[in-house]
Parts: sequence; structure tokens; C-alpha cells
Amino acid sequence: MYCMRQSYKAILFVAAFFCRFYFVYGNEKPNLIIDSGNKVKLHQYPTELYINLSYTLDSRGITTKSIYDYFMGKHFTTDDINLLNRNLKNTSVLGQDFIVDIVYKRKNHFLNNIHYGFRSHFDGSIGKDLAGLASRGNAPYAGRNLDNMNLLFRSASWHKVGVSFGYYNNKQSEPTLALSLNYVSGNKYTYIHLSNTQIYTQQNGDYIDARWNVDYRSSVINKLFGFVGNGASIDFAYQKYFNKKNKIYPIYIQAQITDLGFITWNKNNKNLSWDSAIRFSGLDVGNIAQVTSKNYTDNLSDSLKNLLNSHYNYLKNSSVLPAIFLVKISKKYEMGSNLKGISSAYYNIYTQIDYMIYASYKPQLAMGVEVHKSRYALIPQIRFGGYGDYNIDLSYQYKSRKNKFQMGIKLNSLEALVAPKYQSGLGLMIQSKYTL
Repeated sequence: MYCMRQSYKAILFVAAFFCRFYFVYGNEKPNLIIDSGNKVKLHQYPTELYINLSYTLDSRGITTKSIYDYFMGKHFTTDDINLLNRNLKNTSVLGQDFIVDIVYKRKNHFLNNIHYGFRSHFDGSIGKDLAGLASRGNAPYAGRNLDNMNLLFRSASWHKVGVSFGYYNNKQSEPTLALSLNYVSGNKYTYIHLSNTQIYTQQNGDYIDARWNVDYRSSVINKLFGFVGNGASIDFAYQKYFNKKNKIYPIYIQAQITDLGFITWNKNNKNLSWDSAIRFSGLDVGNIAQVTSKNYTDNLSDSLKNLLNSHYNYLKNSSVLPAIFLVKISKKYEMGSNLKGISSAYYNIYTQIDYMIYASYKPQLAMGVEVHKSRYALIPQIRFGGYGDYNIDLSYQYKSRKNKFQMGIKLNSLEALVAPKYQSGLGLMIQSKYTL
């Protein structure tokens, strides 16, 4: 609770600083322009509506085919099981993010935008021995003591509503500095951590002796609009052109922090901390070819939940959001000009680094090139790290003749679409902008 109070104080301090900054420096008069009739009128800056949707799934150690077969309830054959276990890492990682953003933006205003967002996140890591036990059953491990049985699973979804304040300079229409203050409403939450775990399968496969330390928390209500917690978050953005005098080769730097905050889950959430040795049976599989993946793992999950349900209590607790930190540097090159001397095409070469805290996520390096024509852009990109090993993405952007409407679509992990048995990754992003 002390950390939560300090977080509230920090957010209030930043908000007060930006309000003071606005009244001292940002509360400027609107620009005036003179039309052909020598009449003075206010310059009208456009307002815009952004709608963004993105879904990303990736893994280190679990291929796209295995993930697809599991969620589709496919009957796993012996070859499927062998394929899954052949690709497993010593510790395999799986992560997913689904994000919706709706932004009403007022360009060149200190109150820069009003926005709503929804995010569903889960990530987890599993030891190779535990993954093998879950996929093969306990029969192949009869008489063996398994030690690599670590498991970490985090899942949370939340809504956020907020406002963004921006500071503009005279050289760019986007704010140089922007800060968003958000109210966060928790939707659902699950946290499972198995540590110091050892499992021994009896020689005949009749039972399993397990020694484990379990930390388990879960929200009771799991509905899209089931509010089970309250919190706050901030988003921060900095962007600026450098080397602006040399218009052919400007350098553009962006730095962003998204979802830096917390949620305090209410007292109706299940909590359990359990260090114990137990014996249970019912995991023996006689014919692995008859196993339906979801039925099998659902039964396993239910048996574990029945064990846990007798040990939990209800307590209020807090969790930190998986905030995203990003830095991007790009450099613009013009590809030519039209008869009026205006650039008709250009491309940006960029490098980007991002990291997600409180997630099974490695620092991710992305490199790509944005090829811009008059009304469209094509953006190939390669990424290293994150939830997976590497990914190849491709984006396409389109804008209408008068820029009243823009949209973009991005496909992630093209290599996994080509070789789903050996690669992992899946993702789609759709962006649209309307000038009102």
C-alpha cells in the first residue's frame, strides 16, 4: 500500500507540473491568418479520430502449428506430440496482447486528446519437464524425478479512459512532449507461479508425488465489462525532428512509455500462497493418440483448481501493469521531386528498441524501411527478441486524395505463416484516421 500511495503522489505531482506549465507557457493565443480580402480570422487546426486495433501472439519454444492445434481442439497424434517437444526450450515462453485504442485528437491544442483504450495481456513461461509431462502424460516419466517444473502465468485485461496534454513548438504539428493521465478499471486478472517444484512419477504410473510452492491470485468475475479493480496509469511521448535545416536528411526521434501504472484488485479476488507436498493421480494416459489437447489440459487444469480451491482466501491486492518502453530513431531520404520541385516520394530507415516490464519479454530490436509514395506506403520490418526469437513483418498504409481518411494494415510473423511447424508468431494490426 505504501508503494501505491507513492504512485498516486507521483502522478498528482506530474499533473500539477503540466498544468502549471500550460498556464505559464502553453496558454498562447490562436494563430491569425489574413485571407485575400484582408480579413483576419482564426487559423483552423483539424480535429482527428483515430481507431487502432492490434493482436500479437508469439513464443520461444512453441510453434504456431502447436498453438493453433491446441486452441482448435485438434486431436494430437504421436507426431504432433513429438513436434511440440522437439521445439521446446529449456524454458519456453508464450505471450499475447490485444489492444484497442480510440482517440479524439485536437491538433495544436494543449489539451491534445481524449481517449479510451482496452488491453488484454497474457504471458507465461514453462519448464521443459513440466511441458513434457502435460503433453505426454506421466507414463514416459515413470520412475523419474523431474526438477525443471517451473511455471509462471500472468493474465490481465483492463479499460482506461484519459486525457493527454501536449506541448508544441513552431516547427512541427505533433506535440514535442505529451503526457496522458488515465483512470484504469480492472476487468479480470490471473496470476500463477510455481517455484521450487519437484515431481516424481511412481514406477507403475499410478500416482505422482509433487513438492511445490504455489502463489495464485485470480479475479472472480471474468466478463468483458466486469469491473473488479481500480487504478491509474500515465503515458508519455517525446518526438522531435533534428537536423531540420537540411530538409533532405532530417532525423526523427521518438520515445514513448505506455501503461505505466497499477491496478488495485478488490477484496473479492481469490488469493493463495501454498508450500506443500501432495500426491495425486489421474494423469496416466494409455494411448496418447486418443488425447484431445484441450480436453486433456482442461481436465488437468480442473484437477489442479480443485486442489487449490480448498486453500484460497479472499484478499485485496495490487499488481503493476506491463508497461511498454520504446525508442525509435529514423532518418528520411527523398527519392525525387515533381515538376514543382516538391518531393513526390521518400523513405525512412529506422531502428527501434522496446521493452515490456513485468512480462516474459526480452528487449526487442526492430529495423525496417518505410517507402512512401504519394498516397501509400510499404513497410517491411524484421524484429529480434520480445516473446519470440525473430519475426518478419509487412505493413501497408493508404491515404485518400485530400488526406481526409488514412488507414493501415500490418501482418506480423510472415515466416511463421510460411513454416508454421518450425516458427512461431501471429499478428494483425489495423489503424485508421479520420479528419473531422
